[in-house]
Amino acid sequence: MIDSIKNLLNERLGLRLMVMLIFISLVIFSGNFVISKFWLSVAEADGQKEPFGEKDIEAVGVEIGMESEDIKNNLGTPKSIEMFNYRLGEGEIWEYEFGELILYYWEDNIILNNIIVNKPGFEGPRDIQVGDHKDEVINRFLQDGSNSSANTKDLPSTKTLYGDSAHNSTGGTIYYDEDGIVDKIIYVKANSGEWPYALIIDFNEQEKVNSFTINVEVI
Repeated sequence: MIDSIKNLLNERLGLRLMVMLIFISLVIFSGNFVISKFWLSVAEADGQKEPFGEKDIEAVGVEIGMESEDIKNNLGTPKSIEMFNYRLGEGEIWEYEFGELILYYWEDNIILNNIIVNKPGFEGPRDIQVGDHKDEVINRFLQDGSNSSANTKDLPSTKTLYGDSAHNSTGGTIYYDEDGIVDKIIYVKANSGEWPYALIIDFNEQEKVNSFTINVEVI
């Protein structure tokens, strides 16, 4: 009888230990899952703060460097085409609903050099659109600097967000007008041995995006 009671107690004790171990395992697993999700969220957030780069040189279905036939395949025939000359040769301005594309004659091809968006409802790099406030734009790119230079009214004329875009090096810079209002933000991605990419965002008096241009800086 006593042995039976001991066996029963041992079984119940073993069952309790098993349940406790399962519970502890679930707690540890849940904790690791939450921690993993937390760090994943942090990583994703950091990913939105990357500097302007090669993944940001496309908008409205086209990408800098694309050839004319590929552009027409993606966007259709432009509303109008205007020829022009520049210091290195000839080019064309293609008008679309969203704005304009500027293409340069390069060897045997016509290559996309500028994407200009000046109408609302069309997304650019990091989902930037005409009408976005400057803070929305700034918060989508890297920020690690606060250097500024004063103008004649003792208001900042520029502010460095990161790097040194003013000298065609990788960086981001805010440019202010004489009243201290944000006039434009320029992001540059330098390319070793090649012309740099640039994103030029113009703002209105309410510091909202008036237009943005992605291009290759021909220097």
